[in-house]
Amino acid sequence: MLTSAASPDAVERALAAARLAPVREDAAGHRIAPAPRTAPASAPAADPEPDAADALVARVREADGPDDGAAWTTRQLEAAIRAKAALRVRVRMPDGREVDHVLEPSSVAGGRLRARDRVADVERTLPLSSVVEISPAPASA
Repeated sequence: MLTSAASPDAVERALAAARLAPVREDAAGHRIAPAPRTAPASAPAADPEPDAADALVARVREADGPDDGAAWTTRQLEAAIRAKAALRVRVRMPDGREVDHVLEPSSVAGGRLRARDRVADVERTLPLSSVVEISPAPASA
């Protein structure tokens, strides 16, 4: 038995949409036959205008913006934190050089990475904007 503030038809449709097999009963416990369902009238399929499709593709590509790389980097670092895994992190220094660090990430917040440097045995805080590449740490590190 199910009690709901929604109408019986609405509840039956919601249960059917959830791939359940609802059965309605009257007060005496007798099954009530479901109301016949009619298929919605289908409109003739029309090809979308090429200009509209091109505009949609352009909007989707614009939404992919440059932030996707930062989001991917953050997800990789968060996965390494959960796994307590060491990573080789390549960082671009202010003078343009790129330096590799073998790090055990501990947190990512506020656009910064906090991690333990295995080689120097110190904690480093690095801006995510300076992180150029992330890869698994070598086994010997």
